[in-house]
Amino acid sequence: MSDEQTADALGIAIENVEPRAQLAEAQDQCIELAVDAGELQVEMTGYVPGSP
Repeated sequence: MSDEQTADALGIAIENVEPRAQLAEAQDQCIELAVDAGELQVEMTGYVPGSP
């Protein structure tokens, strides 16, 4: 691989860092939202999915 190709590959990798971090944050927020929704469902209905 030439120096120019290496530099291009490194540039692309660096550009991907911020979107990957944003995606990870969004995924964490989705999980937190799902947990909160489940807790709210239990509070409102007393129903726990998966229980008899």
